[in-house]
Amino acid sequence: MSASKELEKDIKQNEETIKTMEALYRLEKNRDFKKIFTNYLLKEKVISLVMELAEREKQSVEEQQSIKDSLKAISHVSLLMDEIANAGEMAIRNINNNREELKMAILEEERENE
Repeated sequence: MSASKELEKDIKQNEETIKTMEALYRLEKNRDFKKIFTNYLLKEKVISLVMELAEREKQSVEEQQSIKDSLKAISHVSLLMDEIANAGEMAIRNINNNREELKMAILEEERENE
Protein backbone atom coordinates (compact mmCIF):
# COMPACT_ATOMS: atom_id res chain seq x y z
CA MET A 1 0.00 0.00 0.00
CA SER A 2 1.38 3.41 -0.94
CA ALA A 3 2.14 6.01 1.71
CA SER A 4 -0.72 8.22 0.53
CA LYS A 5 -3.24 5.34 0.67
CA GLU A 6 -2.06 4.45 4.18
CA LEU A 7 -2.43 8.07 5.30
CA GLU A 8 -5.89 8.31 3.72
CA LYS A 9 -6.88 5.19 5.65
CA ASP A 10 -5.54 6.70 8.90
CA ILE A 11 -7.44 9.94 8.23
CA LYS A 12 -10.71 8.02 7.75
CA GLN A 13 -10.14 6.11 11.00
CA ASN A 14 -9.39 9.34 12.84
CA GLU A 15 -12.53 10.94 11.38
CA GLU A 16 -14.62 8.06 12.74
CA THR A 17 -13.01 8.40 16.16
CA ILE A 18 -13.76 12.13 16.14
CA LYS A 19 -17.40 11.43 15.19
CA THR A 20 -17.66 9.06 18.16
CA MET A 21 -16.21 11.72 20.48
CA GLU A 22 -18.63 14.33 19.11
CA ALA A 23 -21.55 11.94 19.68
CA LEU A 24 -20.40 11.47 23.27
CA TYR A 25 -20.24 15.25 23.79
CA ARG A 26 -23.77 15.64 22.36
CA LEU A 27 -24.97 12.87 24.64
CA GLU A 28 -23.38 14.49 27.68
CA LYS A 29 -25.26 17.74 26.91
CA ASN A 30 -28.62 15.95 26.76
CA ARG A 31 -30.80 16.82 29.79
CA ASP A 32 -32.17 13.31 30.19
CA PHE A 33 -28.69 11.80 29.99
CA LYS A 34 -27.45 14.25 32.63
CA LYS A 35 -30.41 13.45 34.86
CA ILE A 36 -30.12 9.67 34.61
CA PHE A 37 -26.44 9.03 34.06
CA THR A 38 -24.49 11.95 35.48
CA ASN A 39 -26.70 12.97 38.39
CA TYR A 40 -28.34 9.69 39.33
CA LEU A 41 -25.93 6.93 38.40
CA LEU A 42 -22.54 8.62 38.83
CA LYS A 43 -23.53 10.55 41.94
CA GLU A 44 -26.57 9.36 43.85
CA LYS A 45 -26.30 5.65 43.06
CA VAL A 46 -22.56 5.51 43.76
CA ILE A 47 -23.04 7.24 47.12
CA SER A 48 -25.88 4.88 47.95
CA LEU A 49 -23.80 1.81 47.05
CA VAL A 50 -20.80 3.01 49.06
CA MET A 51 -23.04 3.62 52.07
CA GLU A 52 -24.51 0.14 51.67
CA LEU A 53 -21.04 -1.34 51.48
CA ALA A 54 -20.09 0.43 54.71
CA GLU A 55 -22.88 -1.46 56.52
CA ARG A 56 -21.16 -4.84 56.11
CA GLU A 57 -22.69 -6.46 59.18
CA LYS A 58 -26.12 -6.22 57.53
CA GLN A 59 -25.03 -8.04 54.36
CA SER A 60 -23.99 -11.44 53.24
CA VAL A 61 -20.73 -11.95 51.37
CA GLU A 62 -22.76 -12.31 48.15
CA GLU A 63 -24.55 -9.01 48.72
CA GLN A 64 -21.23 -7.26 49.39
CA GLN A 65 -19.80 -8.70 46.19
CA SER A 66 -22.88 -7.59 44.25
CA ILE A 67 -22.43 -4.03 45.52
CA LYS A 68 -18.73 -4.10 44.59
CA ASP A 69 -19.61 -5.43 41.13
CA SER A 70 -22.14 -2.62 40.64
CA LEU A 71 -19.55 -0.01 41.62
CA LYS A 72 -17.02 -1.60 39.30
CA ALA A 73 -19.49 -1.58 36.39
CA ILE A 74 -20.29 2.11 36.90
CA SER A 75 -16.57 2.84 37.08
CA HIS A 76 -15.92 0.97 33.83
CA VAL A 77 -18.59 2.92 31.97
CA SER A 78 -17.18 6.20 33.26
CA LEU A 79 -13.66 5.17 32.21
CA LEU A 80 -14.91 4.16 28.76
CA MET A 81 -16.43 7.58 28.28
CA ASP A 82 -13.12 9.18 29.28
CA GLU A 83 -11.29 6.92 26.82
CA ILE A 84 -13.64 7.94 23.99
CA ALA A 85 -13.02 11.62 24.74
CA ASN A 86 -9.24 11.13 24.97
CA ALA A 87 -9.13 9.09 21.75
CA GLY A 88 -11.09 11.80 19.97
CA GLU A 89 -8.73 14.53 21.13
CA MET A 90 -5.76 12.45 19.99
CA ALA A 91 -7.47 11.80 16.64
CA ILE A 92 -7.85 15.55 16.11
CA ARG A 93 -4.10 15.99 16.56
CA ASN A 94 -3.32 12.96 14.39
CA ILE A 95 -5.62 14.00 11.56
CA ASN A 96 -3.92 17.37 11.26
CA ASN A 97 -0.51 15.68 11.11
CA ASN A 98 -1.78 13.06 8.65
CA ARG A 99 -3.17 15.69 6.29
CA GLU A 100 0.20 17.44 6.15
CA GLU A 101 1.99 14.13 5.61
CA LEU A 102 -0.53 13.19 2.91
CA LYS A 103 0.18 16.39 0.99
CA MET A 104 3.90 15.63 1.09
CA ALA A 105 3.38 11.96 0.16
CA ILE A 106 1.23 12.90 -2.85
CA LEU A 107 3.86 15.37 -4.04
CA GLU A 108 6.54 12.70 -3.59
CA GLU A 109 4.52 10.12 -5.54
CA GLU A 110 3.87 12.64 -8.32
CA ARG A 111 7.62 13.33 -8.58
CA GLU A 112 8.34 9.60 -8.73
CA ASN A 113 5.77 9.14 -11.53
CA GLU A 114 7.25 11.91 -13.70
